[in-house]
Amino acid sequence: MKHLRLFALFVFMLLALNQVTYSQSTKKNIALSTAQLETLLKASSTAVLQYEERRESPWLNAPQHSSGTLSLEGPVLIKKTTSPHQEIWRLHPEYIEATQPLSHTEAWSEQTSQILYSQAPGIGVLANALRAIVMGNLGILSEHFVLEITGTDRGWYLSLTPKRAEDRRALSHIEFKGARSGIETIVVTEPQGEKTTTTLLRPLS
Repeated sequence: MKHLRLFALFVFMLLALNQVTYSQSTKKNIALSTAQLETLLKASSTAVLQYEERRESPWLNAPQHSSGTLSLEGPVLIKKTTSPHQEIWRLHPEYIEATQPLSHTEAWSEQTSQILYSQAPGIGVLANALRAIVMGNLGILSEHFVLEITGTDRGWYLSLTPKRAEDRRALSHIEFKGARSGIETIVVTEPQGEKTTTTLLRPLS
């Protein structure tokens, strides 16, 4: 009888331990809030990330591929393409600045071209959405987008759908997937069927 009571106590303790473990596991997998996702993104915003990009379009015979780095300098998101050709795109709050070499063998041109968002609102909405996500500033997105966040810090998904009809003419939606380390994939889908998938690789710094 004594052994039976000891066995019953052992089973009770085992069940209690399993319940605590399950409870802790459940807490770790609670869905991310907007504030929690912002904190996670800000923690990785200082890194210089390598990227690989795939551009698909009904008007292309085959997908276009490119690669380079993505980084932040203050409020400016810098996308530097190194393959298949060199170019630098600087996404400022009010405009995009593009720098390209005069040829494939010459040094970088000092002259740059600019696109003002006031002249191309669709580009501006996309550019500032990308800046906001990489910076971890989700609050400013609610003016132009409907946000949907699912998942946990182990694997999360963020969808941005434009609110305004004029923005939807240039952009269908943007999807972000990531984990604790930050953003892993960005997918930009346009109304005419074009899709750009950017895969972020391990940080350079």
